[in-house]
Amino acid sequence: MGMENNMLTKGIVVGAFAGMTLSLFHKETRRSIEKEAGQLKECIQNLIKDPKESINKMNHHLKKLSQDIGAAIDDVTTLKETTPTVIEFLQETRDTFKGIEDGKRG
Repeated sequence: MGMENNMLTKGIVVGAFAGMTLSLFHKETRRSIEKEAGQLKECIQNLIKDPKESINKMNHHLKKLSQDIGAAIDDVTTLKETTPTVIEFLQETRDTFKGIEDGKRG
């Protein structure tokens, strides 16, 4: 089993490398990678220059993310509470229109 696992790992690595190499033939992909590598380089340089500022920015982003997640949870809770009422309303509306439609046929 150890050798099969090793072969699988090698296959995955070779496949990933081949896919990455092929994707670099696409001009837009190369540009995107160059842009993101430049941004990463700048980010690392800023981290090295002023680690406290980088930590403050990260804390700010995490706090904002936490607030956004809290708001999303509130929205989901509201949807969860109102969905049965909306479904009931839609069923009543459907039944009303079905009754009207059946009355026209009769």
